[in-house]
Amino acid sequence: MTQGKVNERVILERLRGLPENKAKEVEDLIGLMWAHREWDTRAMETAYREMAADGAREREALLWSEAHVDDGLEEMPGEKRENWR
Repeated sequence: MTQGKVNERVILERLRGLPENKAKEVEDLIGLMWAHREWDTRAMETAYREMAADGAREREALLWSEAHVDDGLEEMPGEKRENWR
């Protein structure tokens, strides 16, 4: 992931475009991150494991990610694009 300046406008536009339940998940994640501002990696790993333990939520996330796997592929060089299909 490239390090750079946070574009708050883009983040807010994307957040506003999410369905309410997905926006709530983002809010929950930010809350977890805020609670652990010192970036205690063990605490973050525990939080992610707790979220992953919710089977229904994990299935929904998998379905969503599979449905969007081709997003942005047209911007990827052809030789790399084929590895993603």
